[in-house]
Amino acid sequence: MPPDVKLIVANHFPLRQDLAVLPRIPRFSIWCGTTKTNDWHRRFNIEAVVYGHLHLRSSRVIDGVRFDEVSLGYPKQWNQAKTLADYLRLIVSS
Repeated sequence: MPPDVKLIVANHFPLRQDLAVLPRIPRFSIWCGTTKTNDWHRRFNIEAVVYGHLHLRSSRVIDGVRFDEVSLGYPKQWNQAKTLADYLRLIVSS
């Protein structure tokens, strides 16, 4: 890729182990990736990483790169008073 092209990585799993932490059970690891992807956000010209494995919506910035867990969760976790638009968010803008 040309160096001026920014990438958006979409993956089921987070690229980094430190993003796979359950707040209620921090000792329990749900990590199922590889440490070989830990630095991809620095090695490649990545603007954002989008994943959904954890079912815990979050957004973090590491080394200037946005990491978004965008899962909608399980239906029993949905707030029926909210619309689908309440669950959507802008990851990058042009």
